[in-house]
Amino acid sequence: MATSDLLHVVARGWDTALAIAEGMRLLEQSFITVEAIQSDERMAITAMLLLPTLQTKVKAAFELGVTVGHEGVEVDVNSRVTVVYGEKYDEVKMSEFLKTRVGEEVKSIEKMGVWAEAVRELQGRLLKRGRKG
Repeated sequence: MATSDLLHVVARGWDTALAIAEGMRLLEQSFITVEAIQSDERMAITAMLLLPTLQTKVKAAFELGVTVGHEGVEVDVNSRVTVVYGEKYDEVKMSEFLKTRVGEEVKSIEKMGVWAEAVRELQGRLLKRGRKG
């Protein structure tokens, strides 16, 4: 691999890391957010949605999987929503909602507000819907 190619790979890796950090920063402005390393190649960024009027807590997680190839660092994003307690919302539908909004890859740093926007929109929909049944 030529030096210029290697520099490009490293630069892309830093750009990706900075974009993820920005996505986390923006989530932390509105939600309790926890970052966790799951393995050498996987990490999760989880935003807690507390819905006191519904006596419900929901976790919206962005699970990141990292691979390194000839093109450099690639990160896939898997969105997953789980109900910790309270209303029995459809976790599959909520996960699909986030996936539709954020996609399956890390965006540019300028567009990483999409994570926080999607979680806020999910929170609003849950509050608007209210109690199930």
